[in-house]
Amino acid sequence: MRDQALAAAPKGLGCTVTSVTEPTEAQKPKVYRIIQGTFQVPSFESGPDPSPLHLDKDGRPTMGPPADFPSTASIPRCALTHPGLIPLLIVGHGIQGTTFLALSPDVNSGLLNAPGAE
Repeated sequence: MRDQALAAAPKGLGCTVTSVTEPTEAQKPKVYRIIQGTFQVPSFESGPDPSPLHLDKDGRPTMGPPADFPSTASIPRCALTHPGLIPLLIVGHGIQGTTFLALSPDVNSGLLNAPGAE
């Protein structure tokens, strides 16, 4: 499975930006821009997620068409004035919830509300 997925990577799997918003500082004091979209990943499932593996006639997993998954990028307001590079945080999907909720400063548990997130 790994070898099939890595072989697909140089061809490019794709991504789509579906929205870009720039909330005012009053609306979201720590967020400059929110970019939402989807990205494609190799899929070995036989149907929509979650599904059993797609197997060939010899019982080996085979890669089918890529699957689209949602993504959210939250650009902090401090990126506008911070000298030099700022750290990048990548959050994978979890059980129940979305990356948008995990990053949202409007949610008490949002990562942008963590101590030191200024």
